[in-house]
Amino acid sequence: MKKILIISQYFYPNNFRINDIISKLSDKNYNIEILSSNVNYINKKKDNKIKYQKLKFPGKSFNIHRLPVISRNGSSFIGIASEYISFIVSGIFFGNKNLLDKKFDKIFIYGTSPILQALIAIYLKKKIKIPVILWVQDLWPESVVYTGYIKNRLLIKILRFLIKYIYKNCDTILIQSPDFKAKIKKIYDHKNIHYLPNPPETIHIEKKNFLIDKRYFNVFYTGNFGKAQNLEILMLAANLLKDKKNIRFYFFGDKKKARDLIELGEKLELQNCYFPGYVEKKYFTFLLSQASIVTLGLKKNEIWSVTIPSKLQSYLNSGKPIVGFLTGTAAKIIKNSKAGYVNNPNDFKGLAKSIEKLSKKSKKSLDIMGMNGKSYCEKYFNINNITKKLKKFFNES
Repeated sequence: MKKILIISQYFYPNNFRINDIISKLSDKNYNIEILSSNVNYINKKKDNKIKYQKLKFPGKSFNIHRLPVISRNGSSFIGIASEYISFIVSGIFFGNKNLLDKKFDKIFIYGTSPILQALIAIYLKKKIKIPVILWVQDLWPESVVYTGYIKNRLLIKILRFLIKYIYKNCDTILIQSPDFKAKIKKIYDHKNIHYLPNPPETIHIEKKNFLIDKRYFNVFYTGNFGKAQNLEILMLAANLLKDKKNIRFYFFGDKKKARDLIELGEKLELQNCYFPGYVEKKYFTFLLSQASIVTLGLKKNEIWSVTIPSKLQSYLNSGKPIVGFLTGTAAKIIKNSKAGYVNNPNDFKGLAKSIEKLSKKSKKSLDIMGMNGKSYCEKYFNINNITKKLKKFFNES
């Protein structure tokens, strides 16, 4: 039996792909412990300490250590930095006190932002000589630079130094996009980098009445309302289509983060845009079944153009046509899968034309596009195949 320590600042019940992956790992073959924080990613608040500490992963006997952190208040730089840094400090303190005597075979870092959480693993590696595997989900520091969170040149320089230190001290680096490899090698010429994509969201069968009228052509967006998603372009496309009474736009996600979009909709006097709010993971599969098409956008820059948003795999698996307004790796996947149309990131006129064109297609034509995406997902993003590859890295001596 392999003993694995997994470090993921955000973990179940927070909705991240690491949950789906480790749900496939057998208790018979893997003894897993997890370091995570005691913060709920959705509301950014600490959950009840006793209740949260006792919360187990469904169907598994994993030992989850939920470490105390300074919970961010809003999206200020100081709040986010405090949460990130306090997790590193808590992780090193906890590891030094409780983990040095445990004989782990590997340390595995689920490298979403903040990738600096890998410093916990490197500290433990130095202490007890354990191989470290890093699965890179976001490229730092560019991810936080392009979102505007960090502008100070000295701080960016420090982050670049730390990222190079992290890459250098990881034994194996896994990447969620094949185009990450060149970017990482520019920082540090690592010799052991392997492509391991994210799987689609686990299918759930729970239903909920979302009040979606299926007589209309319903255009869905689901997820974050951040700068990277470039959703102003989708709103401008909706504005061009506001006289098309059969087309409706739905934006599912945290409404607090959608304030700018909602204000833009009011300014443009849009009656065809709706913001129903955040949807729990257990309803996500059913939610996508209510869509006519789904949309995916990313602003154009050197980092987001090589990123595969994990949402794309779920969209492909939903069997719904996809309209993208993005470039790079994700755009190639949509094109190669023949699952939909792709427009340049800022081309809201082209985006509107693509949506209108799809709205005029027959159900059979839309179903064919959707099934193209589903078949592509099964071939290239199958969770069982991905887990099998990950197991090989865990089992290497």
